[in-house]
Amino acid sequence: MKFHLLTFLIATQILATGCSSLLTSESEPMLLQEGLVDSNLIQLQETDKDECLQAADIQVTARKPWPFILEHAALGAVIGSATGAVSGSIFGEVGESVASGAAVGTLVGTVQSIMDLNRRTPSYERFVEHCLHQKGYQVIGWQDPE
Repeated sequence: MKFHLLTFLIATQILATGCSSLLTSESEPMLLQEGLVDSNLIQLQETDKDECLQAADIQVTARKPWPFILEHAALGAVIGSATGAVSGSIFGEVGESVASGAAVGTLVGTVQSIMDLNRRTPSYERFVEHCLHQKGYQVIGWQDPE
């Protein structure tokens, strides 16, 4: 019974983490293309895009790692505890299920926050968009790199 409970908790947390990671992929600005595009123009756009991304790396304050990690670890513990309470009410042993869920949730929240630590923030993206606008480009969105 305990093996099934732990398996259920871990699977639930992994599913929740996996779904949230689909929404947090690394992306790059997509520029409006007007008229015919030649290889020199594409190279210039890529150079300008790289310059703006590097400027944003320097100018935009990065997340402070420990508060970010602790916040997500705590959130994982809360979600894990709730998951444990639900599974405990289904399978029995509510106290152990809540404790196991909190432990698994803390672990998953910590790992997820470490993976997301370098994800671009909205401030970073706005900085890049402004930089590209000053260079004469119009950013029409953000896309996953190929």
